[in-house]
Amino acid sequence: MRNISKILGLLLLLPLFTGCNDSDDVAAIFTGKTWKLNYITVDGGHDMFPFWENEAQKQRFMTNLTRMVHTTSYLRVRLKAIS
Repeated sequence: MRNISKILGLLLLLPLFTGCNDSDDVAAIFTGKTWKLNYITVDGGHDMFPFWENEAQKQRFMTNLTRMVHTTSYLRVRLKAIS
């Protein structure tokens, strides 16, 4: 009886050891090297995907983005000074 329970215990642990390998290491995927997105293209293409209809829309978006970044940086500095 005791041998059967040992064998059964080992058989139940078998999927634990065979189911885990380095290719499925989810923790390493999310905590490893940081990837940065440079630009988005159409499959097989090398030109940046056109998110804006014209150059004026693109320029307006970039200006607003720059303002937002400067405002966020300013607020961080002010919050550090307060605390």
